[in-house]
Amino acid sequence: MYKKIKNLILPYIILSVFCIYQRLSLISMSINSIAGDTEAVPASIIIGFIALITIYILFNKKYLNVRTDSLGLTSFISYTYVISVFIALFVPFNTKSYYFYIIYPLACFYFTQVFLSKINDTRYILYPCMIILGILIYQYIVSYQETALLVNYTTSNNSSYFLLYFMPIVLCLGNKYLKWILVGIISFAVFASFKRGCVVALVATFVTYYYFQYIKVKGGTRGFISLLLLLALFLFTGYSILNSSNDIFSHLVSRFANIGEDGGSGRTDVYKVTWDMIISSDLPSLLFGHGWNMVIRDSPMSLSAHNDYLECLYDFGIIGFVLFMKLIYGLIKYAHTIRNNRFYAPFAASIALLITTSAFAHVVIYTTYFSILTMFWSIAIHSNKKY
Repeated sequence: MYKKIKNLILPYIILSVFCIYQRLSLISMSINSIAGDTEAVPASIIIGFIALITIYILFNKKYLNVRTDSLGLTSFISYTYVISVFIALFVPFNTKSYYFYIIYPLACFYFTQVFLSKINDTRYILYPCMIILGILIYQYIVSYQETALLVNYTTSNNSSYFLLYFMPIVLCLGNKYLKWILVGIISFAVFASFKRGCVVALVATFVTYYYFQYIKVKGGTRGFISLLLLLALFLFTGYSILNSSNDIFSHLVSRFANIGEDGGSGRTDVYKVTWDMIISSDLPSLLFGHGWNMVIRDSPMSLSAHNDYLECLYDFGIIGFVLFMKLIYGLIKYAHTIRNNRFYAPFAASIALLITTSAFAHVVIYTTYFSILTMFWSIAIHSNKKY
């Protein structure tokens, strides 16, 4: 018992720092939604986090497995880090914290791998993650109320993505009551954020989970009935929202109705400008990229690409884009190896979440989001007996 407690002390300190960093990032993201660029989270926190993980891994390196990169995650993040740091020699980063911020998701992935290989029980990280999620939900509510007071409650709030990326982890919970309560809270927070891309990603994540959990695996008559029930649920929900007098739902519906007029909050213009920047790049930049988060610096609109595929092409070049697509392919391929695992459906849902949010927003350059996914993938991989 004493040995197990001893083995948990440093990992739980690391998870506590992870929680602090995610919470401060959520606050910063919420403020940015109404006030534009503000002071980022103190660099000392991310530096301390990476240092703690490095120490933990060095003392437990026998549990580290970096010989294979079946997902392609290590290759992708390593390349983006090396090319971005190299370019930073000529075009310095806006903040030195980027030296640690870029590798944050990979650090979370390998920390989780080493921790679970040593403890050999996913519950020791799943439930702490739920505590972290609870803290973030509370902070989201506080930030949401502050935003409503400063501006109004219909202001779009990017901080809802912090909760959404916990969805695959939530879907793994064995306690059905806790799982569906948290699914409901996250779903309401996403709808209340008025982020259309976030809503689309939520629906894609849940539909994918439902399909793989109740239809693809079980199949037969039961699967067909489940499909009918799912369709009926979405039709009823859609009808209720369209006919609701609730201001939140009414505003959300109006935002979707106006998507043709506003071009997805100007996204069509952003995509066009970013694509023009890509095709006008010189050959070395087209192959290797321009460096970390360079779209926002070089764009005449001073906006990021709002699309990870375009962002990767410009920031990390064709090589980086190919590695990103290799990551997505690796995830899809790996999902087939855990078909009989309880993480199968949540893992498939995480892929849908990555693909959809990459199409309408960012995951890669917002590493606070990406780290939640990489931590989940590490948990799912450990759960596979073939690992």
